[in-house]
Amino acid sequence: MLRFVVRRLAAAVVTVWLATILVFFLLTLVPGDPVGAMLMEVGGAPPTQAEVDAPRSRWGFDRPAAARYLIWLSGVLRGDLGESLMTGLPALQMVVNALPATMELAFSAMFIATIIAFPLGILSSTRRNTAVDFASRIASLIGVCMPGFWLALLLMLVFAVDLRWLPVFGRGELRHLILPAITLGAGMAALSARLIRSSMLEVLQEDFIRTARAKGLSERVVIWTHALKSAMVPVITILGLQLGVVLGGSAIVEKVFAWPGIGLLMVNAIFARDFIVVQAVTLVFAAIMTTVNMLVDICYTYLDPRIRC
Repeated sequence: MLRFVVRRLAAAVVTVWLATILVFFLLTLVPGDPVGAMLMEVGGAPPTQAEVDAPRSRWGFDRPAAARYLIWLSGVLRGDLGESLMTGLPALQMVVNALPATMELAFSAMFIATIIAFPLGILSSTRRNTAVDFASRIASLIGVCMPGFWLALLLMLVFAVDLRWLPVFGRGELRHLILPAITLGAGMAALSARLIRSSMLEVLQEDFIRTARAKGLSERVVIWTHALKSAMVPVITILGLQLGVVLGGSAIVEKVFAWPGIGLLMVNAIFARDFIVVQAVTLVFAAIMTTVNMLVDICYTYLDPRIRC
């Protein structure tokens, strides 16, 4: 078990390192001068060459890309991700300040998805080809195909504009969280319900399920104790990936609802050409995704000990 965890941890470190290389050098290919764009944004007029040269030298943009990457990587190892070109604040501080909002939204959406997907998927698999199954499959298909931004606008129109029950944007009270959490949770629930149904249908055909029924076990014990555990491996994969994506920042939902998470921070930094913040957010996103994937792999070993080999 320890060897398995060490291998996964080493793979996670390498993955994050490769992500830093990819993102850093892709940003160097973006046309235009970020320093000139920042000065243009602040001053409202094209800056002179002298006004551009000083901050370019300060932030190291006058050096080769490889040298800038090594300097940035050495700062990352010390916990320094640089300073924002627009605000002058430490990029790590900006990400840390935005992360709690994203975590709040992510876990709320995951809670909504879980309480919907598991009963719906299990009920659909145990009532195969009935009206309940068909209704569940249609609802799941709609949820998977529905664009998140369209659902967000629809919810805003109904519950914020027409009924005036919930606020349109912002964060603070519980009612601010409802619409963005439902928007994210709906798509997650639809995909998870479809996967739970297909996985449960496959497991219910296995010999050990027939043996459990032949022993006289109740259908409830067969479903919830024997079948569900075996069906959880692919489900855990999807839930882990979805949680990692949402924790990394669901930019569209956060932008639509003005939710102050790292997704909104990333979008604003891209529009402002604040590459330092973009690099910091991407690094944190990569670390979150690899950590979640590593935890999912560890969960596999408890669901199926053969995976440890």
